[in-house]
Amino acid sequence: MNSEDADLRDSLRDEDSRGMRLAALDSMPIDLTWTALIAYTVLYAALLWAGYALRAEPTAVTTLWPADGLIFSTLLLLRKRDWVWIVLIGIVVDVLVNWLIPGPFHLDSAIWYSVTHALDGAVGAALAQHWARDLSTQRGAVRFYLAAAVGCALSTTVGVSAYLSNHPEASLFDEWWRWWAGTYLGIVTFAPIVFMWITHWRRPEHANEPRRWWHLAVPNAVLVAMIIWIFGAMRAESQFGTSLSFAVFPILVLIALVAPTRWTMVSSTFVVVLAAALTNRGLGPFAGAADPLAGVLSLQIFLALAATMTFMISIAADENRGLLTALTFSKGRYQREARLLRGEIERRRTLEQRHAGVELRNEQLATLLRHSQEIFSIATIDGKGNFINAVGRKLVGIGPEEDLRGRSLSDFAHPRERERLAREIIPAIIKGGHWSGELDFQRISDGVETAILVDAFRIDDDDGRPLWFAAVGLDVTERKRSVEQLRELNEELASTVAARTAALKEREVMLQEIHHRVKNNLQVIASLINMQSRVMLSEPTRLALQQCRSRVETMAQIHEMLYQSKDYSRVPFAKYTRDLATRILSASGMAATDIVFDFDLEDLSLAVDKAIPCGLILNELIANCVKHAFPGASSGRIRIELRRVAEQRVLLSVGDDGIGIAAEYVPEKASSLGLQLVITLVEQLDAELEILRHPGATFRVVFPVQALA
Repeated sequence: MNSEDADLRDSLRDEDSRGMRLAALDSMPIDLTWTALIAYTVLYAALLWAGYALRAEPTAVTTLWPADGLIFSTLLLLRKRDWVWIVLIGIVVDVLVNWLIPGPFHLDSAIWYSVTHALDGAVGAALAQHWARDLSTQRGAVRFYLAAAVGCALSTTVGVSAYLSNHPEASLFDEWWRWWAGTYLGIVTFAPIVFMWITHWRRPEHANEPRRWWHLAVPNAVLVAMIIWIFGAMRAESQFGTSLSFAVFPILVLIALVAPTRWTMVSSTFVVVLAAALTNRGLGPFAGAADPLAGVLSLQIFLALAATMTFMISIAADENRGLLTALTFSKGRYQREARLLRGEIERRRTLEQRHAGVELRNEQLATLLRHSQEIFSIATIDGKGNFINAVGRKLVGIGPEEDLRGRSLSDFAHPRERERLAREIIPAIIKGGHWSGELDFQRISDGVETAILVDAFRIDDDDGRPLWFAAVGLDVTERKRSVEQLRELNEELASTVAARTAALKEREVMLQEIHHRVKNNLQVIASLINMQSRVMLSEPTRLALQQCRSRVETMAQIHEMLYQSKDYSRVPFAKYTRDLATRILSASGMAATDIVFDFDLEDLSLAVDKAIPCGLILNELIANCVKHAFPGASSGRIRIELRRVAEQRVLLSVGDDGIGIAAEYVPEKASSLGLQLVITLVEQLDAELEILRHPGATFRVVFPVQALA
């Protein structure tokens, strides 16, 4: 719920509580206090004095008795337990005022008057409290009038009976009606205004003030002017004045329609008091000399009708205003409640969507738990089991429906792990919130040991207190077994590798020794050939032996590089080529400045079966260039290439910028032993021989290889 909806809900709650408080005030009588008692006594004495002052001359009949309205309204507002004080004070004050007013004092009459005043007030108030608890409604006002009429009838009967016992010449009918009318007029005039003002003071929410002050001031000014004119300027017993007196009714109706009830009753009371006072002075249409008592009765009926009509119309208007206010309030309340309801519906829809999402998520989680190969479990903070999924139940050996509440984690742990579980793992989860590691469990049904990799964590409540702990586990028994087997295989492999490494090392030493011995033997042969060439007298023979020695040394150089290298099966041919060219040039006796080598050599290593033929071919071609390419020249250039020309083909090229060779020269028909050896070695390599004749001569041999390094 957002703040706007919360404020709206609080506002509606405040309105409901305020309505309940007002209803309680309407149904709760006012408690009697000393202040209220003193105010009542003073006001009651003043109204008694005013009642005696409002006598119609020359009849000396009291037209209006306002004190009865005060005692009636006072008793109506109080609890019955406080009535005795009001009645007793009223009787005492009534006797004292009767004694203090000018004229003869008769104690018995004063007592009878006071008793009748108290009687009509008490009876009427009792009936009104029973029939009408609120004068602000038309039904309550009608019942109030009925209660006042019944109370006045009872008190009038008692009072007239006492009066006639002392004045037998008086007319029972006339006295009864004038007495009843004066008492009733005092009650219906003053009781509502007292009641309305006091209850309005206690309930200011019910005020309906005029929108403008002149809405009330103008009608009242007109009303006062008409009363003064009709009752102050009209001739007594004037038929026109009597008829004109009813013109005040529309003005009273207008005031009743635009003003609150309490202000309307103020205007009505002013009309009653002013009309009675002017009539008392012998003015107005009701102060006739022919039958003064009949005029008093007519005046009483006129004023009672004006007061009653004004009060009833004001109540009806007030009810209409209250109904409009209630409708307006109800409309606003309906709109607010509708907005609140829409918000509630939206929240309900949102909650339903969230609930549906939660249901879907729960279903997904349940599916995940059912099909997952991992173990999911929840336990209480003291280690008691609460939940474990199907995989976990199968692993620890419990049935799918077996209750976990009677078991703890130690029941499933391997005996050697139980002390560790109690002393280390559970305290670590409670204190640190998390623990992970490997834990051995034991199946309950058959005791099979299972190794589980566990990741456990703590679940707290809203206040941060440890409540549960959950664990996610993975069976690593097969993994541990595989690791152990792998470790054993690694140890066995390491042992085998060590043995084979030793054998290989022994083989390498043997190969190194073989190459070394072959190189030494070839050097011995070369030395023997060299010694033999020295003793030869024939120059061709000596040259042939030297060439043979060169070929032997070429092969010996290859074996020397092999036993010096870490790889006893491959020859670094680029380095070999440079060394071979340098050796041949040195052996020829020519200066280094005479012959210049251009090397374009890729760093390649050749197998022995390729390196030895290639070395002999290089030996023959380089020696041939040195001997025959530059006759009589002071310098020359020999270019040697070694590079890849395809993925598994190598180019070996030896060329010079010397005199070249004849166009009709064919290598296959050459008589030179060296060139015949080259042709033989090319065939042995399964190579291709190409001769370029200009400039100089270039021999290009392209041969296949299985692998290059």
